[in-house]
Amino acid sequence: MPKEIIELFLFQFGKNNNLFLYPFYMDFVLDDEFTWFCEDNDKQIELLNSIIAFASSDGAGGYFAFWLQDENDDLSNTPIIHIDSEGGSHLVCKNINDLLIIMTGDLDHTIVNSDKDPSDYANEYKNWVKKTFNIDSVDVENTEDYESPLKVEKIIENVNNMYEDKYKIWKARFFHDY
Repeated sequence: MPKEIIELFLFQFGKNNNLFLYPFYMDFVLDDEFTWFCEDNDKQIELLNSIIAFASSDGAGGYFAFWLQDENDDLSNTPIIHIDSEGGSHLVCKNINDLLIIMTGDLDHTIVNSDKDPSDYANEYKNWVKKTFNIDSVDVENTEDYESPLKVEKIIENVNNMYEDKYKIWKARFFHDY
């Protein structure tokens, strides 16, 4: 696991085993607990060999995972995907550093939603990620409801520019769109 994930795990562990920064419910999966069932055993094995799930995302069966491709063995620089509990999947960001940035926004699916209460430990997380990794928080102060902060939009645009075509081909083998 990348050192960033280990540090995040330790931060979470210090907060009563729960770091909730919506939509990131970081209940870490550092021991191969992720399962995905398919009637086609070969397809199931292919999927499980192409990802490393590292955190549940919503308490209902969604996971964040490193998307293994191009024989990249540096997980710190591996794209991160989200596999939702309903059978969908999407690219989140190009690496763990970008995930840490997105998490500073305490966002509702990467958009601002002023109707929700702030997540537990949101301010502590922002301070910790600045101190530990020198990462500045996403500015949501000047963002309208149901918009993505510019920094998050650029992260999403960047990962899609880099991997979207390849990801669509890979994703079609395992997941459906709604």
